[in-house]
Amino acid sequence: EMRALEAESSYVVKIVAGSREKPNQGTGFVFKDGGEWHLVTNNHVVEQTSATAWVQFHQKGGYQSLRIIGRDPILDIALLETPTPVPDGVVPGVLGKSRALRVGDRVYAIGHPYGKRNVSIGWVNGLSSPISSHFISTQAPMHPGNSGGPLVRFREGAPEIVGLNTAIATTGLLSLSLDILHLRQ
Repeated sequence: EMRALEAESSYVVKIVAGSREKPNQGTGFVFKDGGEWHLVTNNHVVEQTSATAWVQFHQKGGYQSLRIIGRDPILDIALLETPTPVPDGVVPGVLGKSRALRVGDRVYAIGHPYGKRNVSIGWVNGLSSPISSHFISTQAPMHPGNSGGPLVRFREGAPEIVGLNTAIATTGLLSLSLDILHLRQ
């Protein structure tokens, strides 16, 4: 499953925002909803820039400058424009049913910690957090740069996105992922 996610998750993007002197790196992903493409990341990944961020699709060439369309600093989510056309070979991520998650479910965090793409494995240890009921608590190892990437689980052999990697605890292995699917419902 980890190898499949590394090789086949073309919906995951690397994001660079902020100034050249102090760039902020993170992750994002694209999905389709109602036939339209959407690109999401965390607000804290792009908060140091006012209008644009640079996005690179996995194994699809250089960076593209994209406008930031909207942000919610409280929920730590940002929406970026989607490139037109979307690069060849990019398949949108599939949004799963986060309400079907159970404590103990295996999950994978995909991201670009330290600028390099990786996949971490862990499990769900809470369906809400002390911070907010909008967050899924996991023990999937995350590092700076995983922010904005998808939290994925396999259901019936296929990967589905169940959250947006958002925060890590500075002590212990606790990681939080925003339950964007719950917000949509």
